[in-house]
Amino acid sequence: ATPSRREFTGRYIRCDHLPLVGGRFAFAKEGEPDKMLWYARNGFWHAGRAVDLGRMTGYLIVSDSSGSPEHIIGEWQVEARRGFIPAPGLRCVADDRRTARTGAEREPALRGIGA
Repeated sequence: ATPSRREFTGRYIRCDHLPLVGGRFAFAKEGEPDKMLWYARNGFWHAGRAVDLGRMTGYLIVSDSSGSPEHIIGEWQVEARRGFIPAPGLRCVADDRRTARTGAEREPALRGIGA
């Protein structure tokens, strides 16, 4: 069974106020800004704690150089006790609901972690 990190699934909002991280925008989880999604110089997208923003660490990772998380095609991995294991059901998709804060029509959403 895939370890659950469901707390990192959900809709993420682009952080226009932050400098680019790894040449890309960082994203904060809607309603839980202590959880973020970012690209790091190791070539991985990371979902993790805001205090780790920009670092090559996270609880969910994927090796993919996409410019935006909703374009990721690589397979996500979830942190386990001894490293990372595949999370084949996890996807980052475009969520077309408009956000009140930014007015953006498309924001990334992480969905599908199985227990």
